Amino acid sequence: MSNECKVSLVCLKNFISSSNLVSNVVASPAQAKCIAVNPRRPELIAVGANDCYARMYDRRMMKLSTLWTANEERINSTSDRDTVPKNCVTYFCPGHLRKQYDKRYKAITYLTFSPDGKELLVNMGAEQIYLYDINNAKEPVFLDLPPLHDREIVNSEAIRRKLPEDVEADQKLGTDFLENEKYIEAIYQYTKAIQKAPKCAFLYLNRAIALVRRNWCGDTYAGLRDCHTALWLDPTYLKAHFRLARALLALNYVSEAAQCLAELKLRFPEYAKSYGVQMLEQDIERAVKHPNTASTQDSPDIFDLSENEIFWRTSAKDYKDRFMGHCNTTTDIKEANFFGNDSNHIIAGSDDGNFFIWERSTNSISEVFSGDTNIVNCVQPHPSICLLATSGIDHSIKLWSPQPEENFESKHRVEYTEKAMKRNQMRMYEDPFDFNDINPPLCAPS
Repeated sequence: MSNECKVSLVCLKNFISSSNLVSNVVASPAQAKCIAVNPRRPELIAVGANDCYARMYDRRMMKLSTLWTANEERINSTSDRDTVPKNCVTYFCPGHLRKQYDKRYKAITYLTFSPDGKELLVNMGAEQIYLYDINNAKEPVFLDLPPLHDREIVNSEAIRRKLPEDVEADQKLGTDFLENEKYIEAIYQYTKAIQKAPKCAFLYLNRAIALVRRNWCGDTYAGLRDCHTALWLDPTYLKAHFRLARALLALNYVSEAAQCLAELKLRFPEYAKSYGVQMLEQDIERAVKHPNTASTQDSPDIFDLSENEIFWRTSAKDYKDRFMGHCNTTTDIKEANFFGNDSNHIIAGSDDGNFFIWERSTNSISEVFSGDTNIVNCVQPHPSICLLATSGIDHSIKLWSPQPEENFESKHRVEYTEKAMKRNQMRMYEDPFDFNDINPPLCAPS
């Protein structure tokens, strides 16, 4: 029996950093940071690079191309530029990042497919962790107002207020947290209530308000998504319409904000002269006269991109869920993974020396453990038993397994999760190489 097998060299640079791709977006040459193969559909390969786009290729459609060495003269031909057909790749990107080009470093440090092959988990540097549905993902929607019919106005407010007792309790608790500026707790309570009453519009609006006020990375866009959901559940919801216009303006979608406000005044003429509407109108007019160019001044020239690349970026699919609280800025190998039965938890390392465990159903942190004196980079679950391996800057690999609850106290459990979350979000905006900061060293002594 022959032991010979065919070996293929796949040059990722040809796929993601040719003259028409990633290298035009970043200041330094493009870098392929991570790669994953779908366990159920091995023809699908996901690649993360030093930008905000996760690329999923169908390798069956890839064409062969020439691998050029540094000493060889390369002739840029049409065949070289089109080795990746248009329908060969799907881009995934959070909606709020497609238009945003700021000076904070964006890179995908790790990505992985779910065990059933239906989802893609992406850990993004200086941002959050995003979960994508690879089969049913849709493009982000910034302004999509539902039609309004006169019959829908009848009993709209009454329907809003009919809640089961347990949902009403969650809603009231969330409102108390919101009024006391405890936005993390408010979002958690509203999310619990939404799980029990997914068709209650004002729960989505209240969560949107908490998200926008908390204002972590991506919160305003998440609030905008909730406003859309509230409006489609109740097209007569004036407050949701108003908050949607505000969120569009905050995201620098000025023309969409103006269009949204104009439609609000048309649908609700009795509120056209209200104080809030007039103030919003003035803010939009001010934004039109003095546009904010900070988010686009460093953007790549669209004419430097190929037709295919423009198509892939403008049709990038939006996320399904997101997970936050950790910090991913200092190292570029920070992992995130699925964990538990049916992958019902998400785990990830963090720059604060902890690793986080999220409950998928509520997107909330269930546990935080101290895993390293400096940084936790790697988090790998055992494929068949409840065992987790972590490593970081320390010269050790730690194995974690469940312990009996009775008479057992974990010295590694971090109790003050809210404080850790807030600090980590602040670090997202800091320079990871600012040595005046209290950030730990990048390498521990032997």
